[in-house]
Amino acid sequence: MEQNREEITDYVRIEIICHWNLLKFYLKEVREMNEKRINAIKGFTDIILVAALVLLSNCKFIEGKEFLKIIIIDNSLSTADLRKYYINDFEKILASLEPGDRIIIYPVNSQPLNRPELELKIPAVRGENQLKRTISEVDIKTKKIPAIRDELMRRMKEIINMKNLSQKTDLLFALYNVAGFIKSGEKTEIYIISDMVNDSEYANFNHLDLDSTNIAKLINKIKKDSFLPDFKGASVYVTGVYNSNGLKFIQIKNFWYEYFRQASAKLKTYSVSIN
Repeated sequence: MEQNREEITDYVRIEIICHWNLLKFYLKEVREMNEKRINAIKGFTDIILVAALVLLSNCKFIEGKEFLKIIIIDNSLSTADLRKYYINDFEKILASLEPGDRIIIYPVNSQPLNRPELELKIPAVRGENQLKRTISEVDIKTKKIPAIRDELMRRMKEIINMKNLSQKTDLLFALYNVAGFIKSGEKTEIYIISDMVNDSEYANFNHLDLDSTNIAKLINKIKKDSFLPDFKGASVYVTGVYNSNGLKFIQIKNFWYEYFRQASAKLKTYSVSIN
């Protein structure tokens, strides 16, 4: 019978705890232990252990969803007042890490890098049977993932605490570069922590009237210049945006929805903070 791995292990854990508590009750209540009762208790614990092992070994193992998670961090001067939200949102992203995930941190400023600032890979669950896979998963989730989270958080704090902040933000160039990190067939989530105001020589959103006509013109220009990335169905989560100017906020938001649609991505969230 095919069941979710976590449901199986949780079920076994609960069953063992329940029976162990019952066993402790008998041990507490019984003052005089004769040989017959001792053997009965031993048999009782053996049955629990065998049942747990059989349940784990017979259930079909379902591979977990391994994702590429790209975290784009806007460290330009325009986001200085939003930094207080960055750590909380970053912690929520880190809480979603699972075995097998590949994580990339990519800071954005006026001159985005051609490579990731940091790239880490969480080991995938391995084992020729369900029991060994479960042991592997416990080891990864209790030891390796916490260590990777600590390293990612340390790097995140270094980025947002940089003193020499860039005056401009070239998000369009950064997103074009980021698409090159995605491998064919790789499930991808892109988290963008930014106010989403592109400020570069190519396009300065502060001075553009991004109505529907101009949005179409800009995207056509991007496509003509072979500057539109292919995100291969990635899910995009934008956080850090805030409504400081009603019309400009809506215009910029409309641009990005259309941009990601044209770039074969799904813009799932566009808000000041991850819920």
